[in-house]
Amino acid sequence: MSAVEMPNVRGDQTAPNPAPLAERKTGLLEKIMEESLYNWVEEGQGKVGLIGCGLGYTWVKEAEQFMGAKLPLLKLGTLPLPRKKLIEFAGD
Repeated sequence: MSAVEMPNVRGDQTAPNPAPLAERKTGLLEKIMEESLYNWVEEGQGKVGLIGCGLGYTWVKEAEQFMGAKLPLLKLGTLPLPRKKLIEFAGD
């Protein structure tokens, strides 16, 4: 037994559920990222398109130089992912 008594700082209170706020913010962020200048499509030749971000995007650009061809490429730079842009790119 300890000589020091710890106060009951928590009590019976529970933390508020952050889910509703997070859901509202996620919806807003999704709208903003759909229009973000950090996500773009680069037109290219062929039916197969690539999706790249960060270092993977750089590797695709280097491969294009070696191949001497321009590939369809969706460059992503944000989270959450721009779903509409992804679907449009996959559909083309």
